[in-house]
Amino acid sequence: YTIGLTGSAADFPLLETFHERGGFGTADLRDAREISLVRLGSRRHLERLRTELAKPLLPNASYQQALRLVQLLRTAGLSGHTDLVPAVCGHVANPVVFRRINPGKNAADALSVIIDGVNPAAVATASGRSVDDWKAFCREIGPR
Repeated sequence: YTIGLTGSAADFPLLETFHERGGFGTADLRDAREISLVRLGSRRHLERLRTELAKPLLPNASYQQALRLVQLLRTAGLSGHTDLVPAVCGHVANPVVFRRINPGKNAADALSVIIDGVNPAAVATASGRSVDDWKAFCREIGPR
């Protein structure tokens, strides 16, 4: 995470090497590498994220698909890239899946981080806008 927050494009080779090889560590570390590459401006990783976010969550989505979407929304939020806003808005109206996974809330949280600059660690309590506020915002900016 440190490289992703304080690094620069000069760190791409290191991050790409660890990302492509899988590196060591847990899924959280793999996520951190992906987030770092997107945050630092890797066009390839940013486009891959945008492409994944462009896919709708299907009504019969599996638990794993719903979790993956939440992970992608988290990555988008932590990336801070405003050009991902339309793709994130595409999920703000998603319903709760399996009674526990709430992609709509995760999309709203990502928008709070990207647009309002809310600290990602405090987004659950610090966001000044509700999910309904974000739905209205997304309707105003139009379809993705």
